[in-house]
Amino acid sequence: MSHYSATNIKISKLSIFSGYQVLFEVKGHSYQMLVGGGGFNFPMNIIHYFKEDGKCPVCDKYTLTYPMGQQPCSGLLRDKMMLFDLFQRKFQSK
Repeated sequence: MSHYSATNIKISKLSIFSGYQVLFEVKGHSYQMLVGGGGFNFPMNIIHYFKEDGKCPVCDKYTLTYPMGQQPCSGLLRDKMMLFDLFQRKFQSK
């Protein structure tokens, strides 16, 4: 399992479905995890949320800026449960 140091974690409730949006950074690049289940139950997807076009340092995919570059990050998806556990602990501490 890879270990990523997620920083600048921001968790917000979404009104478009019963779930949350988690914005975070890894190696200076922004990502978005969508979490479904009203009770913060399960991770759904992790996409690139880049402010500038560039190569993802995690999956090596060249990605356009958000919203054009809303592509899943295959590297972070492999470790989504580890990241979800980290975010869940942060959410519960609020």
